[in-house]
Amino acid sequence: MKNGLASFIIILFVGFLSACASLNLMKPTNSSGNRSTASSEDADITNRINSGFVHDARIPAFDIKVSTQAGVVTLKGTVASAAIKNRAQTVASNVKGVRSVRNYLSVK
Repeated sequence: MKNGLASFIIILFVGFLSACASLNLMKPTNSSGNRSTASSEDADITNRINSGFVHDARIPAFDIKVSTQAGVVTLKGTVASAAIKNRAQTVASNVKGVRSVRNYLSVK
């Protein structure tokens, strides 16, 4: 009885996964049908911005959280001056693939 129930659950689970795969429920997509590529590009943009922050002595890289979605970059965190806030926006804006920057950095 236990083996039959376990087999039934496994078959049900495999069937569910097959149905999801055939409906593309397990493959994230956006309107262009290729979300995984967009996510990869966004991750690359975020990494290049973080790298730019690390290599810029004026920017406290670890105080700024960077996120990217469809080429739109969001900066959040707290920095010591308006000059640093502006510099972070400039560095982010100059990264290839960035469409716009939402600068939500606050100045202490």
